[in-house]
Amino acid sequence: TKDALPTPAAYENKSKDAQSEFHQHAARVTYELSDTSDMLGKLTKLIRQRNVFEDHQSEIQEMSLVVKQKLGLLHNELKKLQEMKDSHRGWKQNQADKHSSTVINTLRTQLMDTTSEFKEVLQTRTTSLKEQNSRRSKFTSDAPRLFSAANKAALEDEDGGEDGDAGMAGMQVMQARDSSQQDF
Repeated sequence: TKDALPTPAAYENKSKDAQSEFHQHAARVTYELSDTSDMLGKLTKLIRQRNVFEDHQSEIQEMSLVVKQKLGLLHNELKKLQEMKDSHRGWKQNQADKHSSTVINTLRTQLMDTTSEFKEVLQTRTTSLKEQNSRRSKFTSDAPRLFSAANKAALEDEDGGEDGDAGMAGMQVMQARDSSQQDF
């Protein structure tokens, strides 16, 4: 019994196994892409929250890093999926090959959409941080001037300055400072 050539059914079984492996891999990529999109939605929600008292900066940074890593992994998985399809040229060229190409192209499009959405979210975050820093610098640069003016007026009042209105001016400056910080 010499080594016999495999029967056509053996080729068909290998092809079906390869197709099954391809579809399982594609399903995993689809699941991970969906999971990444969900995480991106949560990240977007966190970024759009404008609450002065609750800064989710560390959570946002952590989620951004995870999303970035997942997008990179998904990109690599799509390459593997394409290699898998290319290595099994024995598939029926008509339906199986077209279907595999359609699956890969659909996943690639979804990945590109998710990646561009992630870029938009990061741009929104950058704009938000710039606005927040601008507001902070505006209030922190005004506060020392207001504080020093209030201290000067209070000191003049304590030293028995010529004008009895100096103490009142200091109070007004402090009240103006307090009200401007409440607006923040």
